[in-house]
Amino acid sequence: MIAGLFEIFLCLLVLFGIYKLVLEQTALHRVKRFYLLFALVFSLTTPWLNLEISSDKIIIPTGEMISETLYEVVANEQAMIPEAVSPSEFTEVKPKTSINYSAWAIGGLYLIVALILVIRFGRNIYELFSKARKNTRVPYKLAEVVLLRQPTIPHNFLKFIFMHNEDYEKEVLREQLLAHELGHAQQRHSLDILLVELLQVLFWFNPMYYFYAKAIRLNHEYLADAMVLGKFNDIATYQRLLLKFANRNHSTEMNLACLSNYSLTKKRFKMMTQQTSKMAALVRVAVLLPLLVVTTLCFSLKTKAEAIIGSNANELIYTIENSLFQENKPELLPLAESDISRMTSGFGMRQDPISKQQKMHLGVDFSTKTGTPVIATASGTVEKVESLKGGYGNYIQIKHDNQYQTLYAQLSEMDVQVGDKVEKGQLIGKVGTTGMSTGPHLHYEVIKDGERVDPKGYFTMTRPAPPTKEAQANASTPAPPTKAQNNTSKPAPPTKAKNNTNRLAPPRIIENGKITDPKNAALYDLEERNFAVNFGNGFKYEGVIYDVNKVVFLRKNEEPIIKKMDDLSAEQVEALKSLTLPSPPFRGRLELTQEIVDNWSDPTIYGIWIDNKKVDNSVMSNYKASDFATYFKSFLHPNAKKGKIYDYQLNLTTNEKYEKDKIRAAQQKAEWEKITKASLAKLDF
Repeated sequence: MIAGLFEIFLCLLVLFGIYKLVLEQTALHRVKRFYLLFALVFSLTTPWLNLEISSDKIIIPTGEMISETLYEVVANEQAMIPEAVSPSEFTEVKPKTSINYSAWAIGGLYLIVALILVIRFGRNIYELFSKARKNTRVPYKLAEVVLLRQPTIPHNFLKFIFMHNEDYEKEVLREQLLAHELGHAQQRHSLDILLVELLQVLFWFNPMYYFYAKAIRLNHEYLADAMVLGKFNDIATYQRLLLKFANRNHSTEMNLACLSNYSLTKKRFKMMTQQTSKMAALVRVAVLLPLLVVTTLCFSLKTKAEAIIGSNANELIYTIENSLFQENKPELLPLAESDISRMTSGFGMRQDPISKQQKMHLGVDFSTKTGTPVIATASGTVEKVESLKGGYGNYIQIKHDNQYQTLYAQLSEMDVQVGDKVEKGQLIGKVGTTGMSTGPHLHYEVIKDGERVDPKGYFTMTRPAPPTKEAQANASTPAPPTKAQNNTSKPAPPTKAKNNTNRLAPPRIIENGKITDPKNAALYDLEERNFAVNFGNGFKYEGVIYDVNKVVFLRKNEEPIIKKMDDLSAEQVEALKSLTLPSPPFRGRLELTQEIVDNWSDPTIYGIWIDNKKVDNSVMSNYKASDFATYFKSFLHPNAKKGKIYDYQLNLTTNEKYEKDKIRAAQQKAEWEKITKASLAKLDF
């Protein structure tokens, strides 16, 4: 909807610019009238025009290519169905839907203003017809002259010509005045004005319609003036007549009438002497037609991709894969780190605070104040917005892709609805203490391939959380050895606990690719909320730190450059805010031995994924240690182990995929460096 309205505005702006450049100063008044009306009608059709053309061909893999590349983009195991989010022991109530108050406020404002304008529009039409009905009417050719008792500017509406009765009685005035207004009536200028006035009522927020209304009214006067001068051929007398009526006032209902607009008398005087030769007219039309064709094509053509089969599909698939998983992997904290008091419960077995029994905790709990904003940790689609009497209470579940889902529970407010598209970092609700809760906190879960996993592996807290009671208890009790552990190894010697209470690092929060770091406030006299972006070697500045008032540019082995934000141009401020942190360095290869690879073939210990695709352990006999570049091993907690016989999940990356990932990482780094250096070049001091 908003995109369509903006497209209408842009189309009107472009067409009006062409009118100002090519037609406005010419005497081609009939062409100008047609052009302005065409622009109004054409702009309304642009959002629905859809002339398709074929664009560059998209390559789609086939056969073996599909099994090796396209399969990596979709979920690892599509047959796996996520376990139900709502605990069965709690009674589910009617889902709570949130209200988008901003949308209602904008819609209400639009309707109120539109209603006022509709009432004004209808009242003005009624007043004109009422004047025609209550006053004396005299037939005049194809029109009717309405004689008014009060002095007024002669004006026309449909077939009615409104004049002061004393002006009508003066024959010298009457003939030229009636000729002008008859020109309006015969050419039906009132219909143009009704159209543009109606569009102003419906699209009152679009300023372009006001410019069009002014241009159309002025062109109407040019057309009527041309008819008068064509009949009487006495410019000087006609101009003196116009000046005679220049200071007369007009009422609001006359806005719908075709007025002799004497406030623009100077432009009309100039146009009366304007001549446009046939050659000049042909040149203008020759310039206008290509511009109209180009404009029409720009606003109506929609590209349509054509799919073909080819060998370069791998590159396309990997590009899509990278863009999807970068935004859809939950890697943010659901709360600002500075808002988190502590992490009260981690993932795993714990003593339930209400039942006092040992139960599996499927997420992490963050203690914070009621009303603290909760954000989406990755882009995705809202698939659940529900309220329970116990358990999760008010909770939101977001599906990020076929692999990841996240859940946010115990909320006091839910600001999204089922089906909403959310962006990474977008506000979705507020912390509360609903459901089974002993105090205000956020319960956060990460679901991967249908199984709950430890969320701590998907975010970073630079400020360590104090240990919980159950964590302290578990720390004093050694975990039983698993089959994959070497039971002959000796435990590490105990270390003396230190009091790190006063050594906690200040909160550092990633926002839009920048670090907000309060410790800079003391160093550079900045506000507590400030942003730091460090670039490293090869850049004009090593780093930039700024708040709303000041910006600090850091140079190696030099004094910092400090500037007031007010001293920066708008372009420099935009360049400053576009700066982002570089991506983490691409991980290097891991050296493997054949003995380690041979041990991975045991299906009772390991579940194997090769290049993000689940495989049978028996295929490991076909691989050598040198076939793999990296691997990642994770322990399956009891809830994730359900239905599985292995204890560890092993993700292996082949040399081929590693090299492709490395190339993509290098391309992303090069693109970041290019954009960053261009932005820094604008900040030249």
